[in-house]
Amino acid sequence: MKIAMVDSGLGLVSLLKMIVNFRLKHDIDLIFSKNFPLGNCSLSELEETAKDIEDRINKKNYDLVIIMCNTLSTIMRNKSYIKILDYNLKYLKDNKDAFPVGTKNTIDFLKKGYADEYLAKDIEEDNLKHIIFDINRWPVKKEYLLCCTHYKLVENIISMIKKEAKVTDLTSKVFEDLLFFPQSDQLKINYDGKENIIKKYLKF
Repeated sequence: MKIAMVDSGLGLVSLLKMIVNFRLKHDIDLIFSKNFPLGNCSLSELEETAKDIEDRINKKNYDLVIIMCNTLSTIMRNKSYIKILDYNLKYLKDNKDAFPVGTKNTIDFLKKGYADEYLAKDIEEDNLKHIIFDINRWPVKKEYLLCCTHYKLVENIISMIKKEAKVTDLTSKVFEDLLFFPQSDQLKINYDGKENIIKKYLKF
């Protein structure tokens, strides 16, 4: 399948790693937004970003579009897209005690949870000291639902700091649904100019 996988930055890495590790064969274009972090952008900036991405998507005949950014999911409402936010919304509906943590724009959309305005940027910059500081500021809860895909990249650190809590990320649910789609002859990845950093991050 010809797939567009969209995110503001490295948040799509976890899903990409699952695809590579399980040897799925798809023709994948990674599409990154020009603005980052989107969680702190104004509505006009988000709309401009969404339009730019839509234009890029419409230039090619994709079989599937996956939006791995929760904030982009709030404004890119094409019903044919697979959006990580839809998985999180369903989980929150079925699990009343789950406490969402994410970027400001996502939490504003959800109208509940904790808005972390720094963690996604600190993860992107690989600033471990700041990452630990950010997570330590989260309110104490029984379960955290990670509503920014960047957070999956430091899930082990979150679990160590919040050792009494359950930490839930739904990237694997997106991957499980992807298993049902027909595959191509081989895996191809267009890295959208970020090949070196992604391969270094994934170590493949």
